[in-house]
Amino acid sequence: PLLPHERLMVPKELLNETAKCKVPKEHIQGMIAARNLVLELLDKKKPKDYASTVRLISGAYDSLLSLDRSFSLEKEMLDNGQDLIDSAATVEFFYRLPSEQKPLTLIQTQALLSSFRDQSCFAMASSSSQRKFECVQEIISNMERAISPDPSIATGGPFYTKVLNRLALFVRCKDEKDNIITGKAAIDFEWKRIVIEMTKVPLTVTLSDLEPFQCHKWLLSPEQSAELSRWVCKVLEKSQTSSNTKAAAGNSSGASGMRVGKLAKAAVKKEEKSSQGKAAVIKYF
Repeated sequence: PLLPHERLMVPKELLNETAKCKVPKEHIQGMIAARNLVLELLDKKKPKDYASTVRLISGAYDSLLSLDRSFSLEKEMLDNGQDLIDSAATVEFFYRLPSEQKPLTLIQTQALLSSFRDQSCFAMASSSSQRKFECVQEIISNMERAISPDPSIATGGPFYTKVLNRLALFVRCKDEKDNIITGKAAIDFEWKRIVIEMTKVPLTVTLSDLEPFQCHKWLLSPEQSAELSRWVCKVLEKSQTSSNTKAAAGNSSGASGMRVGKLAKAAVKKEEKSSQGKAAVIKYF
């Protein structure tokens, strides 16, 4: 029988195949007995990570070797298996990120990564790999709040470079020929559209329209980033002007005691809403 950690090292497509052994069972009784003993130990102690699994099996090594003289091969594989476990966990992790073949939304990806923490491959991964996975989950959580990843994370190595390439695939749209484009190409296509919208009077662009650029700011050029900041200020200024106009119209409509009381309550609510709005706007700067 395959041991739990070995299942993480073997490609999934091979796990589904029925193994056929031509060696007579009586010749491998010792191997089967040793593996069954390991399974009993694992079931009893329930190690939480790969390092604990290695220590547990190493502690029973002499007993296992007495049952199966070839168990030294399993022990050698066990001692050098962390890299294989980490590789398998990384493959499973990237499966939960968007790809050209499997488009995903931020919310879908966040849900998939949350469930990933419950997988045995995450528990068995090294602490350094777990920290990488958790770091990316935090990045995606920030993106849900329109906080862009810092492009400097790519200097962390190939893993983070690949992550940024995958995160860019959250941006998807159709071009003028109805072809689906993604990443930098999609951002630039949408940018051209907003450039035109920002020149129209009256201005109808909202912060929500600008949010995709803020969320994927690492895909923008320095010039585009500076222009985005100017757009945000312009949209905020237009929003504030509109609010002031409505407030002035409301104040001139009546001055009875009851009306004044209602206006006072409305002012409090407006102040509360304004505070929440300011908190939401901070992410743009």
